Amino acid sequence: MAEVLRTFVVADDELNIRNIVGDMLECFGYTPVLLADGEEALKYFHAECHSDRKPIAIMLDLSMPKGMGGCEAVAEIRKLCKETPVFAITGQINDPVIENPSSFGFNAAICKPFKMKEFADFLNKYL
Repeated sequence: MAEVLRTFVVADDELNIRNIVGDMLECFGYTPVLLADGEEALKYFHAECHSDRKPIAIMLDLSMPKGMGGCEAVAEIRKLCKETPVFAITGQINDPVIENPSSFGFNAAICKPFKMKEFADFLNKYL
Protein backbone atom coordinates (compact mmCIF):
# COMPACT_ATOMS: atom_id res chain seq x y z
CA MET A 1 0.00 0.00 0.00
CA ALA A 2 1.37 3.44 -0.96
CA GLU A 3 2.27 5.84 1.81
CA VAL A 4 -0.03 8.86 2.03
CA LEU A 5 1.89 12.06 1.39
CA ARG A 6 1.57 14.52 4.25
CA THR A 7 3.87 17.26 2.99
CA PHE A 8 2.75 20.71 4.13
CA VAL A 9 4.41 23.80 2.62
CA VAL A 10 4.91 26.89 4.79
CA ALA A 11 6.20 30.13 3.25
CA ASP A 12 6.96 32.97 5.65
CA ASP A 13 9.78 35.50 5.54
CA GLU A 14 10.33 35.21 9.31
CA LEU A 15 12.58 32.27 10.16
CA ASN A 16 11.21 31.99 13.71
CA ILE A 17 7.62 31.76 12.43
CA ARG A 18 8.59 29.11 9.87
CA ASN A 19 10.32 27.05 12.52
CA ILE A 20 7.49 27.32 15.06
CA VAL A 21 4.81 26.45 12.51
CA GLY A 22 7.01 23.63 11.20
CA ASP A 23 7.41 22.20 14.71
CA MET A 24 3.64 22.34 15.23
CA LEU A 25 3.02 20.59 11.91
CA GLU A 26 5.48 17.84 12.83
CA CYS A 27 3.56 17.31 16.09
CA PHE A 28 0.41 16.86 14.00
CA GLY A 29 2.09 14.25 11.78
CA TYR A 30 2.88 16.40 8.75
CA THR A 31 6.22 16.80 6.99
CA PRO A 32 6.80 20.55 6.77
CA VAL A 33 8.67 22.16 3.89
CA LEU A 34 9.74 25.59 5.13
CA LEU A 35 10.37 28.29 2.55
CA ALA A 36 11.23 32.01 2.72
CA ASP A 37 8.74 33.49 0.25
CA GLY A 38 5.92 32.86 -2.19
CA GLU A 39 8.21 32.43 -5.18
CA GLU A 40 10.00 29.53 -3.47
CA ALA A 41 6.60 28.02 -2.59
CA LEU A 42 5.40 28.37 -6.17
CA LYS A 43 8.56 26.75 -7.59
CA TYR A 44 8.35 23.91 -5.07
CA PHE A 45 4.65 23.34 -5.72
CA HIS A 46 5.17 23.36 -9.50
CA ALA A 47 7.96 20.78 -9.27
CA GLU A 48 5.99 18.53 -6.90
CA CYS A 49 2.85 18.67 -9.05
CA HIS A 50 4.84 17.55 -12.07
CA SER A 51 6.26 14.67 -10.01
CA ASP A 52 2.82 13.55 -8.75
CA ARG A 53 3.76 14.50 -5.18
CA LYS A 54 1.39 17.37 -4.54
CA PRO A 55 1.60 18.73 -0.97
CA ILE A 56 -1.43 18.20 1.26
CA ALA A 57 -1.65 21.98 1.85
CA ILE A 58 0.20 25.28 1.58
CA MET A 59 0.36 28.12 4.08
CA LEU A 60 1.46 31.53 2.79
CA ASP A 61 2.30 34.67 4.74
CA LEU A 62 0.55 37.61 3.12
CA SER A 63 3.36 40.10 3.60
CA MET A 64 6.88 39.10 2.60
CA PRO A 65 8.67 42.39 1.79
CA LYS A 66 11.78 40.80 0.28
CA GLY A 67 9.89 38.32 -1.91
CA MET A 68 6.61 37.32 -3.49
CA GLY A 69 3.75 37.68 -1.01
CA GLY A 70 0.92 35.28 -0.38
CA CYS A 71 -1.73 36.89 -2.61
CA GLU A 72 0.53 36.92 -5.65
CA ALA A 73 1.69 33.36 -4.95
CA VAL A 74 -1.81 31.92 -4.46
CA ALA A 75 -2.93 33.47 -7.76
CA GLU A 76 -0.15 31.58 -9.54
CA ILE A 77 -0.76 28.37 -7.57
CA ARG A 78 -4.44 28.46 -8.53
CA LYS A 79 -3.44 28.50 -12.21
CA LEU A 80 -1.75 25.13 -11.59
CA CYS A 81 -4.25 23.59 -9.18
CA LYS A 82 -7.56 24.64 -7.71
CA GLU A 83 -7.94 21.67 -5.33
CA THR A 84 -4.92 21.98 -3.03
CA PRO A 85 -5.86 23.85 0.16
CA VAL A 86 -3.97 27.14 0.45
CA PHE A 87 -4.15 29.06 3.71
CA ALA A 88 -3.25 32.68 4.39
CA ILE A 89 -1.30 33.57 7.50
CA THR A 90 -0.80 37.12 8.69
CA GLY A 91 -0.19 39.24 11.73
CA GLN A 92 -2.44 41.97 10.31
CA ILE A 93 -5.81 41.36 11.96
CA ASN A 94 -7.55 43.96 9.72
CA ASP A 95 -6.29 42.56 6.41
CA PRO A 96 -9.22 42.01 4.00
CA VAL A 97 -7.94 38.48 3.29
CA ILE A 98 -8.75 37.51 6.89
CA GLU A 99 -12.37 38.55 6.43
CA ASN A 100 -12.89 36.90 3.05
CA PRO A 101 -10.04 34.54 2.10
CA SER A 102 -11.90 32.85 -0.77
CA SER A 103 -12.12 36.18 -2.64
CA PHE A 104 -8.33 36.11 -2.84
CA GLY A 105 -7.94 32.42 -3.78
CA PHE A 106 -7.34 31.05 -0.28
CA ASN A 107 -9.36 28.34 1.43
CA ALA A 108 -9.06 29.97 4.85
CA ALA A 109 -6.93 32.38 6.86
CA ILE A 110 -5.47 32.47 10.36
CA CYS A 111 -3.90 35.35 12.30
CA LYS A 112 -0.55 34.96 13.95
CA PRO A 113 0.44 34.47 16.62
CA PHE A 114 -1.72 31.42 17.25
CA LYS A 115 -1.52 28.70 19.85
CA MET A 116 -1.09 25.02 19.08
CA LYS A 117 -4.71 24.17 19.99
CA GLU A 118 -6.05 26.96 17.77
CA PHE A 119 -3.85 25.76 14.89
CA ALA A 120 -4.94 22.14 15.41
CA ASP A 121 -8.61 23.17 15.37
CA PHE A 122 -7.99 25.23 12.21
CA LEU A 123 -6.33 22.31 10.40
CA ASN A 124 -9.02 19.85 11.55
CA LYS A 125 -11.69 22.16 10.17
CA TYR A 126 -10.12 22.68 6.75
CA LEU A 127 -8.23 19.46 5.99
